[in-house]
Amino acid sequence: MITQKEAFMLYPNQTGSVHKEIIRLLSLYHRLKFRQMLLLFPQLSETAFHSILKQLQKQGRISLQESSVVHLPETECADGMEAAFDVLLDFLPEVTYHAPGEFPVTLTFFAREECYEVIWLPEGKELLVSHALSLQLRPPDNYQRLIVLSSETQLELAGRLPDVTAYCLPRNGKIHYYKKGLTYGPNHPEYPA
Repeated sequence: MITQKEAFMLYPNQTGSVHKEIIRLLSLYHRLKFRQMLLLFPQLSETAFHSILKQLQKQGRISLQESSVVHLPETECADGMEAAFDVLLDFLPEVTYHAPGEFPVTLTFFAREECYEVIWLPEGKELLVSHALSLQLRPPDNYQRLIVLSSETQLELAGRLPDVTAYCLPRNGKIHYYKKGLTYGPNHPEYPA
């Protein structure tokens, strides 16, 4: 239930823009976790945000499935998008633009006056992704390439990928960042929080 204070904060003009932004995000990414979407709307309480999602579900625009919010009609989201989106969330509130990428890039975003390419590296597909990246032009200096690993065992093979800024490993709901010889966990001072 939305409290009177939250209703004052949302209505009349803001609710429509929140609805539109939710639909826009889901049309881009197709499926996001509730916790991910909530981080994109820090001005809303969890209760208020859930109420808005329920309204959109009643309108037939979205579906709430377990811990996910799904755009209707339902379509497949890109492999690795959940983990790639978690990387993007680590850069909030500095993110100024984000969008899904084209293979091999899962997600592209701009933050801190730099462009970040987030690339999901499925286990067993390391050579395919390496080949696809080697065919691309070298990214400009202000591009940062972040590789999201499926498991820690991929670090050795992933180390051969060209022009990589850091490797990302989802673990226990957090993203851990690695550079050759370095580990950046959630409590490290250089962790992008």
